[in-house]
Amino acid sequence: MAEGLKSQGKNLVSFPQFQHEGETQVNSDFIQYNLDVSTDSRWYIASTHPMARVRLPYVQEIGEFTAGQDYMTTRTHLPSFLLKITLDGEGFLRYNDLEYYTSKEEFFLIDCRQPHYYSTSPRTDFWKVIWIHFWGGDAQEYYRCFLEANHGSPKSTLRTPESIQIIRNLIQDYSVGFYTDYGTDVKASAQISTLLSNCVLSVLEGDEKLSLQTPPKFIFEVRNYIAEHYQERITLDFLAEKFYVNKFYLHKQFQLYLHTTPREFQKNLRINKAKEFLRISTLSVGDIAEKLGFDTPSYFISSFRKSEGKTPLQYRHEWGV
Repeated sequence: MAEGLKSQGKNLVSFPQFQHEGETQVNSDFIQYNLDVSTDSRWYIASTHPMARVRLPYVQEIGEFTAGQDYMTTRTHLPSFLLKITLDGEGFLRYNDLEYYTSKEEFFLIDCRQPHYYSTSPRTDFWKVIWIHFWGGDAQEYYRCFLEANHGSPKSTLRTPESIQIIRNLIQDYSVGFYTDYGTDVKASAQISTLLSNCVLSVLEGDEKLSLQTPPKFIFEVRNYIAEHYQERITLDFLAEKFYVNKFYLHKQFQLYLHTTPREFQKNLRINKAKEFLRISTLSVGDIAEKLGFDTPSYFISSFRKSEGKTPLQYRHEWGV
């Protein structure tokens, strides 16, 4: 099947690890793969402007495959993120010592610096996928947001169908096989950010549907209690006893439905109130810390700096009236 790709000229990436013309299996210290793909598959390397690679998220490789039973890739230490969306059939992923199957309308997003293996699922004979390798800019932060929202899993269900068309549009932009203009890369960076936002939103929308279907009543009771008593010392043990629920279950469910922990929720409420005091009052940092229930002024200052990237006095200097 490599011959079908090869006949399309620019539509075949020539890795330096290819030892003989026409070889489809590549072996090295960091990559092994087998290109069992149909002749209408597309696979392009993007030639991007140096300024885009330094400042923006940018496309590295992009494509759309109909893969056969023997399709596989395994590698590590590649500075790249990979978004792979299943269009039909089923794929298999091994990542961080866990295994996942992806079927239609599911995707995975992985950091290729970590060891990983993906292939056509052994439970089917084909896997139709559309995918993009990208790097740079704020891609790392988006990836962290995705993992945090998805509880560490690289796999989710696609709830933003326009993502597929975005990748197809990028395939068209980079299919020419040579560098066109910096504007193409700037537009592509915006599209990558949209794709990553869609990955996070797909997870959040899935959690929202879950919470609407089965909202544990105690979660909202706990949330409201913390909001009303955020200045007080509130422990997980105290909440568990007050609302008659196991503390570990409370912590897990609170994080699942509200995307934060009880402790972080309370701390964020305190920090937001602190910003209000810093802007509209003349209270000292020590008085604010005491008023909001922080154990010591130094703990308040370190918590504020961690949240806002600056000290309370720096914040007051910038925003105070």
